[in-house]
Amino acid sequence: MNRRKFLRTVRTVTLGVCLNPLGCLHAKQKDVATPEHEAPSGRGSIMSLKENLARTEKCLEAYPYAAKRLDAYLEELGARLESPCAPEWLAYQAYRLDRIRWLVDTKDSGRKSGMRLRMRPYDIPWAIWCVGLLDDPDQAETYTKTAFNGVIENTEKILDCPDLEIEFTDELADFCYLCENMTADGCPKFEGYRDSFPQSSQMSAALRKDSDVALEILGLKWSDKVTARELLRRCVTKAAEPSDIDVFPLEQQEWEYYRKGIAAAKGRRER
Repeated sequence: MNRRKFLRTVRTVTLGVCLNPLGCLHAKQKDVATPEHEAPSGRGSIMSLKENLARTEKCLEAYPYAAKRLDAYLEELGARLESPCAPEWLAYQAYRLDRIRWLVDTKDSGRKSGMRLRMRPYDIPWAIWCVGLLDDPDQAETYTKTAFNGVIENTEKILDCPDLEIEFTDELADFCYLCENMTADGCPKFEGYRDSFPQSSQMSAALRKDSDVALEILGLKWSDKVTARELLRRCVTKAAEPSDIDVFPLEQQEWEYYRKGIAAAKGRRER
């Protein structure tokens, strides 16, 4: 028996007793599932999710760094599926697994599937920072091995797919779905974790403020949808130098790689 199967067997009981699994049918749920997470029901949906999980594990064999980040989540998910689960919770896990497989394939623009990259606006400067980091081969190799969330995959998809559509959200999104800290119940960093499902608070007040600032700097609104090409263009033309902006939503110690990212993005536009 391999390590993951053994842990699933052992943790089926411990997860149910110790972790207050909001996926179980008795757990407190929000009344309405979000439209993109249509809720299946019955044993068939659990079997379907198990098949989805197996496909995702197989897919991740080609992406070892993402697989390492997601190992704890996949183990937890497999164990939880041995007990009855709430439809909303099942639907959300299926949605996340679909996103994971799409995100690691950075060449897939979402044109056929209709998928858009979902970003929390405060992550836009971090994506530009990552463009700069990826332009430095030594740093790129090191950070790719140590990144804790989906910044690498999100940024590579933005660079590889200029026509990729991007939308903005205040919910857990595509940086989060590849994050080692996000469990099957949400993110422990935000309020409401394991109090209800979906998690009641998925963005802090400080990060919402940073998101509002990022959108304002780029001349965008929460409801806007832009291509990757257009987002990079706006960053280059409206936010090229962080010191020129009164309040810039990125720590000053990170500005060096942000500036390198702007230079790299500008070079791509000129080619």
